[in-house]
Amino acid sequence: MVRSLLILGCLAFGTTWAQTVATCGGLSPAVSSPDSKRTASLETCTERRGRDNSTVLVIETRAHQPARFSLTFRSVLGMSCAPQNGIAWLNNEDVAVTCDYQTLLSNFVIVNAGTGAIEHQYGGMWFRPSPDGKIIARVGVAQRYATPAGMRCCLTFNDNVVYPAGCTFEGIGSESRGKQKNFLGDEYTGIHTFLSEPVWSPDGRAVVFVEKVFDFHYDDPYNRDFNGRISSLEYYLAIVGRDGAVRGYRVPSAKRSNSLTWLGTTGIRMNGHSFTFSAQAPETIP
Repeated sequence: MVRSLLILGCLAFGTTWAQTVATCGGLSPAVSSPDSKRTASLETCTERRGRDNSTVLVIETRAHQPARFSLTFRSVLGMSCAPQNGIAWLNNEDVAVTCDYQTLLSNFVIVNAGTGAIEHQYGGMWFRPSPDGKIIARVGVAQRYATPAGMRCCLTFNDNVVYPAGCTFEGIGSESRGKQKNFLGDEYTGIHTFLSEPVWSPDGRAVVFVEKVFDFHYDDPYNRDFNGRISSLEYYLAIVGRDGAVRGYRVPSAKRSNSLTWLGTTGIRMNGHSFTFSAQAPETIP
């Protein structure tokens, strides 16, 4: 079997092409394409200068004249990408690699296995392709608007933010920053913090996840970031359709880590409790 190499690293913003001389080894288990004509695996490489590691995406094929690509894709902080979540084929031509570059934040890079071209890259966390591979559900985090109780989260389908309405990665839009009521600090209203990854329905028509929605008021007279109080706290089992329609269930509480399972197309199980659509239709949520 003939091997073509695609060297891939992590970059938070932009891409850099460069020729490198590296020592590589330690292939991860190969993942076959849906038609079984190609496999993809990951390999770690260290450049001769010894201080930079990169990630290699190895595409093996039976082609007589395989192409050989070398792409260095690094973090703006100078750190190499350390792939933690592995690789997956979206279809017979496109491979997705998830690379973590900060705590809770990753790059999701879609590469053409035949040409080595980067077709798309997304930032955020919890990247979940739809069953047909056409939509990448992901969660963006507006870290500027983080509070001790949680960060503002945005659900995105490919490049389109679908929930909450007007949410942006910069924390503006639906983010409502109250006026400074006194010297003790600011108030932030309508913060959506997701407590689970989005899970696609078997038919690919919707995702489901758990969230909490709350307001936060900073109380610290020294304007530090860790003293404040929560108000208007609510928990929801949120269902967002492929068409952007939002509905769900208000729930009394949620865990920091929640288990979600679709019951075919008839309902959802959350932490052992079943919500059946025919018995209780989902309602509009904030």
